[in-house]
Amino acid sequence: MQTAFLADQDRNPETGLFMPGNSARRMKRLRIEAMMRDIAGEFEGGFDALKPSDGIALEKACSLLCGHPRRHDVEVRAINSANRLLSGLRKRLKPKRASVRRGPSMASLLAKRADNP
Repeated sequence: MQTAFLADQDRNPETGLFMPGNSARRMKRLRIEAMMRDIAGEFEGGFDALKPSDGIALEKACSLLCGHPRRHDVEVRAINSANRLLSGLRKRLKPKRASVRRGPSMASLLAKRADNP
């Protein structure tokens, strides 16, 4: 993911702290936006075709997935909530159509097999 490279670039190599003007909030926001674009790419029309309510649900699901809870039970709840939000989106939105490769027909394959015993 590209955000890891940006995080290393924004840190002071000696102290490991963020340099002035760069913050962890900005890095988390970039991580969330990248995840939103990746997930929205599964749907027809991508991120720009989402309704505002779907965009908010997607943003909330991604922020739950990008969080780092300290307790395992909170992490499980966050993952379950994100899963519910994403499954609701998948029910409402059309998936991106996969490109179909046209290969030989079944009849031509059987004919070739019959010709070459």
